[in-house]
Amino acid sequence: MILLFVGLGLYQANKMTMVGMINSGALMITIRSFVGPALFSAVYAFALYQGQQQHLVDLAGKMDALDPQVTARYMAARQSGLNQGTEVAQIMGARALSGSVQVQAILVTVKEWMGFISIVGFVTLAFVSLRSFQPVNKRRLVNLRRR
Repeated sequence: MILLFVGLGLYQANKMTMVGMINSGALMITIRSFVGPALFSAVYAFALYQGQQQHLVDLAGKMDALDPQVTARYMAARQSGLNQGTEVAQIMGARALSGSVQVQAILVTVKEWMGFISIVGFVTLAFVSLRSFQPVNKRRLVNLRRR
């Protein structure tokens, strides 16, 4: 989306004709309103799903009955279901552990992807800030090469 705005600004700086401006504006609005959100939200949702599955496997593989936090969470959920029977209590304990691991997997994935998006944003900002958008004076470029 940033590239669309920068591209339209560059076209404006190069003294486009009115027909070219209208065509560029229509293209920018179409991509910004329809194609961009649909495409990037699909890619983002797929990446979050894949990351959640991977982190869920990683976190569940590290759970151990000797870990005091895992045991405490399991026992707390199990104690609340003991009045309904031992089987229900065990199911409630397992669901509590599963729910907490799923939440942690989602949080780790979102944190990871927000970091990637932030890095790409900063790189784009640095590129736009450092890029010279003025026309190149070819005579000065030739004189620089001679030196």
